[in-house]
Formats: sequence, C-alpha cells, structure tokens
Amino acid sequence: KVLYWGTSEWPTVLINAAADFARAQHLIGPQMEQPQYNLLHRERVEQEYAPLYDSLGLGTTTWSPLASGLLTGKYAAKVPADSRLGQSDNAWLREAVLDAEGGAHARRAAALPALARTFGCSPAQLAIAWCLKNP
Repeated sequence: KVLYWGTSEWPTVLINAAADFARAQHLIGPQMEQPQYNLLHRERVEQEYAPLYDSLGLGTTTWSPLASGLLTGKYAAKVPADSRLGQSDNAWLREAVLDAEGGAHARRAAALPALARTFGCSPAQLAIAWCLKNP
C-alpha cells in the first residue's frame, strides 16, 4: 500500500497540477521532490523548486550530490580505468559529467580539493555538507 509519493525532476507546473488534483479528490498529493542537486547543479532547485517546498510543504531527497563522482576529486587528474566513468560502455556518462557546460563543471570541481583542505575535510565531505546546509 502506498501512503506517500513524490516526484523526480517533474516540471513545477505538473507538480502543482498533481497537488491540486489530489486536493480536489481528497487524496494525498506529492510529499517530496527528488531533484539533482549539488554544487554544480543548483539552478533548478534554487530557482524553480524552492517556492514549491514552501507553498506545498514538499520535502526533498536529492540525487547525485557528488555529481557522479566529479566532486570527490576522483577525476581531477584523469579518469581511472576501473571507475564508472572509465568503463567503455559509459562513454555517454563520461561525456555528460566531464564535458558539461563546455568543461566548466570539471574546472569548478578542480578547485574543490583546495577549498576542502581549508576546512579539514575531503572534497566529498564538503560537497555533502554543502547539500545538507542548502535547500
């Protein structure tokens, strides 16, 4: 039996429509949204979804808080052959992660290890802490 449900990357107009429909039918509307959210992918959450969190009382469970490993520092020097991005059948993912925004995401991620050191933590710990602190 399903008691609660949520959405993942739905357009805000559909989330609102689903909530309105559920309310009109005396049903439980969406309770959470699962967006991609990390230091490199912020806009959708902060600009589109943030108002919904307040108006509908939605919770959030983000996906890819480490940007498919990019924010761990793992891919700073090169892509390890035994990593997920190093596998030949994941060339599409490697391209999507490393070449996103014309390589800007990879360049931004390269600055994270130095920043993490100033806080005495790993890049992954800093990236997760940032997600927990923000919307």
